[in-house]
Amino acid sequence: MTYRSTMKLIALILLAGAVFSAVQATTITAEGGTIPTIGETRDFPIVADEFPDGLLGYSLDAVLTEPSKAEIMDVLFPAWAPSYPFSWFSTTPADEVGIRIFGYQVNSGQTNVTLATLRIRGDAVGQTEVNITIKTLQDGSGNKMTATTVPGTIIIGAPPTVTTATTATTATTTTATTATTATTATTTTATTATTATTATTTTATTATTATTATTTTATTATTATTATTTTATTATTATTATTTTATTAPPADPGYISVFSFPLKATATIDGTGVGVTPLMGYRLSPGTHTLKISMPGYADYTTSVNIASGSHLQLPLVILQRGVPGTTPTQTASPTPSTSVSPTPTATATTTTTATTTATTVVTTATTPTGQTGALAINTVPRGVTIYLNNQVRGTSPATISGLSPGDYELKLMKQGYKTQVRTVTIEAGKTTTPPLIILTPIM
Repeated sequence: MTYRSTMKLIALILLAGAVFSAVQATTITAEGGTIPTIGETRDFPIVADEFPDGLLGYSLDAVLTEPSKAEIMDVLFPAWAPSYPFSWFSTTPADEVGIRIFGYQVNSGQTNVTLATLRIRGDAVGQTEVNITIKTLQDGSGNKMTATTVPGTIIIGAPPTVTTATTATTATTTTATTATTATTATTTTATTATTATTATTTTATTATTATTATTTTATTATTATTATTTTATTATTATTATTTTATTAPPADPGYISVFSFPLKATATIDGTGVGVTPLMGYRLSPGTHTLKISMPGYADYTTSVNIASGSHLQLPLVILQRGVPGTTPTQTASPTPSTSVSPTPTATATTTTTATTTATTVVTTATTPTGQTGALAINTVPRGVTIYLNNQVRGTSPATISGLSPGDYELKLMKQGYKTQVRTVTIEAGKTTTPPLIILTPIM
């Protein structure tokens, strides 16, 4: 094969690769539309045309280019999205929001996939662009993807109707003129002329004019001249103008609330009415104070008051239900595990525990001091299966209860592939079980 033939073949291969890459490209579009009335909210989805190799997760920013014209009030996730913390968005209302979904598989070849929906309120007549910036986009295998973004245009319509009534005009002008002239000359001529003119004018209505003219001429042989002129003018003008303006303010926007609990699928009750189970996402509420109760059989009820502001989205911290019944002190329950023990002597204790369990709970027991002088540590995480280190020693995976710990401070480290490592200090007290709040690891995007 000659050099020229080889170069042609390489060029054809590169061209085919470029065409293939273009075919595989994904386009993400912020759909636009119209908000007819100031103060009204409408929903505008963000849609990907296709995912040839599937979707594992994404992170993007949505920005309004004209903040004075509109505002993002809320972000709604599609039905396929996982619950918090794997689906997340930044605080609203805002002119810019960050949106993230991680850890869910959209199958290869799916088309017209809704990534999220922006709930936008129109604030002033005009228009604004919705720009999308992709921060992270991973296909079904976790490989980085690139995508083309298309902004959307949102047009905000006319403000509330303004009614104006104007009454004006009464203008009347009356003019009367009388002129009498008598002239006597050598040729002896006398002339009398009388003219009366009346004009009435009403603005934007009717105009009437009447004219009467009379002329009398007489001739005598007298040398005398008399001239008399009388003019009388009367003018009357009256104007009345009235302007009435009536404006009706739009009704107050509702607010929204999202509630997450551990365990999941707890019953959510607002003001005495059951509204669903957790996670409760973007539930619509009227502005004001409401009573929220989260309950589940076998757990103590959680009750609190929430204040909902017009147009806002309140996202409560994770609600952790405690085992027990309403009105009693929550207690911790450990899974029963078979164990083999060596009885302690009066001066020392040596205990070996073998654990067998069919649940996800791991119990590790180590005792080097009398039973009453040790403490325990209970760890629960999202996700489960996180490796637990105490003072750099592996002590099991979450969820776990580690007993037989000498009182004092320990360095607790939690590690799992694909998540950020968390390190903190825990204090163990004799005769007590230390239980930190539920620990949520953040995915590495």
